[in-house]
Amino acid sequence: MGDMTVVRHRLWGNRQWPRMPANGDVLGFERALVRVLALAHQLNRVVSPLSLPPRVASERRYIYAGVADRLVHPRRQVLRLWEHWDRPAAHWYPGGHLGFFRSPPVGRFIADALATSGMTQPQR
Repeated sequence: MGDMTVVRHRLWGNRQWPRMPANGDVLGFERALVRVLALAHQLNRVVSPLSLPPRVASERRYIYAGVADRLVHPRRQVLRLWEHWDRPAAHWYPGGHLGFFRSPPVGRFIADALATSGMTQPQR
């Protein structure tokens, strides 16, 4: 079963997606279509981590961010998340959104965070 089939089944159950009825009930079709679009909107909405309580213990929260990130704004988004997560350990690197791939300090920060959290063995 494909991903969209599973999603459709979970949202719509065993009912059929709305189709234009043979009897010409356009109003009923429009109502059904509005319900489908509302469900699709819920499925596709962006959820901000600021709207949810953290589910990870505070000592296991870490943030790294690029000071030149143009996708995630350092002050408006990263600092707000840092505050929301009770100011966990953070690492800022001089780069953009994907610059962490080429930043050895970020790699060390992540490795240390994983080891401190007990998810990996400490590096020697």
